[in-house]
Amino acid sequence: MRSLRGQHTPERKESVVATSNDLRRLSLEMVRTSRRYLDLVSRDLDPAIYDSKDFVNAVKSLVTKNPQARVRIIVLQPETVIGTQHRLVDLVQRLTSFMTIRRPGPDHRDFNEALMICDQRHTIHRKLSDRFDGHAYFDAPGRAAKLQQVFDELWEYGVPDPNFRQLFL
Repeated sequence: MRSLRGQHTPERKESVVATSNDLRRLSLEMVRTSRRYLDLVSRDLDPAIYDSKDFVNAVKSLVTKNPQARVRIIVLQPETVIGTQHRLVDLVQRLTSFMTIRRPGPDHRDFNEALMICDQRHTIHRKLSDRFDGHAYFDAPGRAAKLQQVFDELWEYGVPDPNFRQLFL
């Protein structure tokens, strides 16, 4: 698998992500502007970012406004999320037709970057998933295509985690 370290494609509308507040604001803005796709790779679904009511409502709006919407999430360390009351996991469990969570496959267990790709145009990339610093690009399909290749490979070889499924008894 290719790492994205050292690669940079100059695109329009770049924002530097330096803090959790930057990441929270930009992530929410991207999801709110999305119309069809959200692909996300996160170490532990960063509760400070993705467990907020606003973020979850934005994702819910994305999938309920478009019957072709798709949200795919890869959690690098799912054991840190399982058993918590994470709003985004709850939403995935309720909207299984639109949303899926996987863990990395055996060949990608050492992957440690964080990605968000919205509508194959907007991206946030953090080279280290346990840090908040990175770059966000709005309306950057070239950059999004490179990140999408990485995500698609992770997704293809990823495995569903039964711990994220809701049991109906």
